[in-house]
Amino acid sequence: FFFQAEDGIRDVAVTGVQTCALPISPIMFFSSIAFLLTSSEPDPGEWVLALAAGAAGGGLMMWARMSSALTTARAQIAIEAMATTDQLTGVLNRHGLDTLLPMLAAGARRRHEEITVCFVDIDGLKLANDTHGHEFGDQVIITVAQAVRVSVREGDLVARWGGDEFLVVGPAPGPDVHALEQRIDDRIIDSGLDRGRWTGTVTVGFTSGNVDESGFDALVTAADAAMYEIRRDRRQSATDHTPQI
Repeated sequence: FFFQAEDGIRDVAVTGVQTCALPISPIMFFSSIAFLLTSSEPDPGEWVLALAAGAAGGGLMMWARMSSALTTARAQIAIEAMATTDQLTGVLNRHGLDTLLPMLAAGARRRHEEITVCFVDIDGLKLANDTHGHEFGDQVIITVAQAVRVSVREGDLVARWGGDEFLVVGPAPGPDVHALEQRIDDRIIDSGLDRGRWTGTVTVGFTSGNVDESGFDALVTAADAAMYEIRRDRRQSATDHTPQI
């Protein structure tokens, strides 16, 4: 999700082969020479046979070492992915965000830029869970996560912050909140999710600041407050425009 898995596998495998190749070749070569020297009357055919056997043995040992290195690399990558990825949605979890945030902050610091934090909240999830079950509720969460991930800029960090909450963290300037909400909603519609069973919305709150001065938690709190203010205004507007009987 934020590193190339196959490149990582190749790097570890190459390192493993380089580590084991140096001792293997001399061992097999000198073993072959020792065998010939201890032979009573070595002839050219025995030399060729012994050297071929040494090369074959070395090749088998290198293959076994490389196979082991590949297996270890894949296991390491899988462990790291599980530790930093939300298992339901595939986006970052809090640990993953904590892992990558220092690099993002360092880049912003070098460029003398602020970072932006968008707080994305799913409205109406509890009603969907209570009415149609948690399996459908999980599908709503997965759909929204995928919609958010493809709606933000390349390089932005997307993380699941809570059960129905996501964060988008990236360099300033941040996105237009209304445009981002529209992109997310369009992708949710394109997903085919049953909006008759989930009648809620996605609301995005936004803030930006210097993470070194304000602290990341303060930026998250400000983005969360902005999200609730937008939602409150929309609900109030809907109430004001509701016909009175």
